[in-house]
Amino acid sequence: MKTKMKFILMIICLMTASEIFAQSIAVAPIKTFGLFTNSATATRLTQLELVKLNKYAVLDKFDISELADPEKYDSCFGKTCLIEYGKTLGTDFIVSGNIDGLGNKIVVSLKIIDIKNGEVAKNNSVEFDNQEHELQRMIGIVIELMHGLTPEPETMKRLAFKNEVIVSNNVDRINNSGPRMGVAYTVGDLNEFMVRDEKQED
Repeated sequence: MKTKMKFILMIICLMTASEIFAQSIAVAPIKTFGLFTNSATATRLTQLELVKLNKYAVLDKFDISELADPEKYDSCFGKTCLIEYGKTLGTDFIVSGNIDGLGNKIVVSLKIIDIKNGEVAKNNSVEFDNQEHELQRMIGIVIELMHGLTPEPETMKRLAFKNEVIVSNNVDRINNSGPRMGVAYTVGDLNEFMVRDEKQED
């Protein structure tokens, strides 16, 4: 009886695993702006975070090179172009997006397109503190949120963009405290009075 139960559980596990990886996904070029990180690196980091998700069969750069000409789709960011790219790759989903460095924050915006339905299946945009060396973690957080998962709270807190309100009443006020020095010059009768000999009477 126990052997039979183990066999049934093993079959269920195998079926579940096959279902998990039954759907394939590819990452189109992720556009970067205002960052040291280039598009190729951002695309690779997105692929790595999708692999960690254990939900899809993720096409890597070698798979993509075998199925399509990557250079042809270097500027493929619109939905129509992405659907064509996905069909060429024979994948179920394709990821696209952009990562922008905007002053003291980094905005990671990603979308997943369902190739069969031709619609955006998931999308999300999150503002982070400008810590570019943590870009992979930022991408991972956005991907987790897109799939209804809860990111690690401490990491989320550490990378969160703190849009603090300015509350000081002294903003834009000029501080004139400190030592001062001045020069004065007079002409005419007043000048003669000011430079008179000390022996002269007032």
